[in-house]
Amino acid sequence: MQRQQEETTSSAASELYSRTIDRYKEHLSSNPSLYLKEFCRDSHVNYRGLLHWAGRNDISINKLRKSAQPWNVTRPSSEAFIQVVPPVTTLSMPLLTSVPSVAVLRDVSITFADGVNLSMKECSIANVMSLLEIYKERMVSKGGE
Repeated sequence: MQRQQEETTSSAASELYSRTIDRYKEHLSSNPSLYLKEFCRDSHVNYRGLLHWAGRNDISINKLRKSAQPWNVTRPSSEAFIQVVPPVTTLSMPLLTSVPSVAVLRDVSITFADGVNLSMKECSIANVMSLLEIYKERMVSKGGE
């Protein structure tokens, strides 16, 4: 009787953990920085129990998180995504609209979808935009993104 009850509980826990992992994957697609521990707490699921279950079922939480990172997203070749994020402004700093396009950017690091990493100590916004356009043109001519 007790063994049957344990198997039923184990089966119910397994189903709960499986559904939780599926929901966690869905949430990771919109929030790649979401920690499983937080997700479990918000879902009222035992975090340690889920970790033990995942280990027994060869499910790697690290692999789930890595696969949800934005740089692993494949974009159509016609789509280009370029974003320039200025430093946080304070009352004593001029607004970005008053910064000329020749403003100097420091320690710029760009990682492209194909794994190419580019780091620059100093450059202007115009130089970065020009470089990104050149890279995009070369990728399109190669048949890539």
